[in-house]
Amino acid sequence: MKRAEESEKLLRVAVYIRVSSDEQAERGDSIRDQKERGIKYIEEHKNMVLQDIYLDDGVSGQKIDRDDFTRLMNHVKEGLVDLIIFTKLDRWFRSLRHYLNTQAVLEKYHAAWTAIDQPFFDTSTPYGRAFVAQSMTWAELEAQNGIFVWLMSFVQRSPTGKS
Repeated sequence: MKRAEESEKLLRVAVYIRVSSDEQAERGDSIRDQKERGIKYIEEHKNMVLQDIYLDDGVSGQKIDRDDFTRLMNHVKEGLVDLIIFTKLDRWFRSLRHYLNTQAVLEKYHAAWTAIDQPFFDTSTPYGRAFVAQSMTWAELEAQNGIFVWLMSFVQRSPTGKS
C-alpha cells in the first residue's frame, strides 16, 4: 500500500525564470516564453503540480544573491519544493561554485531539478553529475568572456578619447 501512495504522490514543482538582458529576451528566452514552457511542462505530467513561479529579472546568473532564487531556496529548505524546473541550465547558474553549493543544498533537502529544454542533464548518476559540472564550467566561461569582450570594446576606443 505504501508503494502505491508514493508512486501517486504529486511533485510540487517550482518554475524558475531568469533573464539578465533585453537581448536574451529577444532571442527567445523572454520571461513570458520561459513561464509558458514551464507551465506547459507541468501540465504534460500528471504527477506534477505547480508550487510557485520564481522570477529574477535583470540579474546575472553569475550572482548568487538573487531575490527570488533566495526565496526558492528557502522554500526548498522548508520542504515545500520537490522539483525545480527551468528552460536551460544557464538560466539556473553561470557559476560552477554557486551551482555546486546549491546542488549540495538540494540534495540535503531531497529536491531535484530539470532543465526542460535540455533533458540530457541527469544528476542521478556520477557521469551525469560530471557532465553537468563540465557544462557549468563552459557556461561560466561564456559569461565571463562576454564581459571581457564588452570591456575590451571600451578599452579599444579609449586611447583616442573618442567613444
